[in-house]
Amino acid sequence: NQAVEDKYINYIIATTDNAAHAGAITNESGNAITIQTINAKKITILRRNIKSLTSTRRSLMPDGHEAVITPQQMNHLIQYLTTLGPPPKTFPNNKPKLINAAPNNAIQLPAANAAIFGPSLVYEQKYKNLGWWSNTKDHAVWTFNANQSATYHIDIDYACHNDVDGDKLTFTIGTEKFTFTVNGTGTWDNYRTKRIGKIKINKGLRQLHAQSLGPIRTALIDLRTITLIPIKK
Repeated sequence: NQAVEDKYINYIIATTDNAAHAGAITNESGNAITIQTINAKKITILRRNIKSLTSTRRSLMPDGHEAVITPQQMNHLIQYLTTLGPPPKTFPNNKPKLINAAPNNAIQLPAANAAIFGPSLVYEQKYKNLGWWSNTKDHAVWTFNANQSATYHIDIDYACHNDVDGDKLTFTIGTEKFTFTVNGTGTWDNYRTKRIGKIKINKGLRQLHAQSLGPIRTALIDLRTITLIPIKK
């Protein structure tokens, strides 16, 4: 519902015979409107019979599926949906997978388990990091299971040459976003663990998307691990 395409928005059509129909609009003409319901049934309604047409501004897809299926089923669903778009790139020792939280509820997201996309981004063997991050279309995705809803510290293990620092990287989890400026660590061989901020995460199966914010001058970052640590109240 935060980023639904227009063609999937749910509309409510009230007709002159006091009926109501809900669905996504699949066709419009000067005389009629055709909608497709949640059950994939298509209904064509003449415009002269329409009393009102209202957008819900929400997706036709029902809410709440994450609450009624198991994490394993959700993992299968995510894997299936991933196959519908461009597949992630493949590298030796890089295997995207569902990551479960540790017993202390911290979530560690290593580069080895990221799904890697984009023309330049690669998994580098020497330091087991995401490197050559130099195109705005480069992005990485981790799928994880959060044991609790909380605000989490964000720690990253990374390297960035002092000569190219200053570009911005954004982490997105659901509707929450965190953007930070990448500071230099010396050279590309100098890794540093740094706490860069915090982000809210809801309990359940989630995905973290990492992508640059704006153009990259040379190279964004060599990212080895992201660790999400729940903040104790």
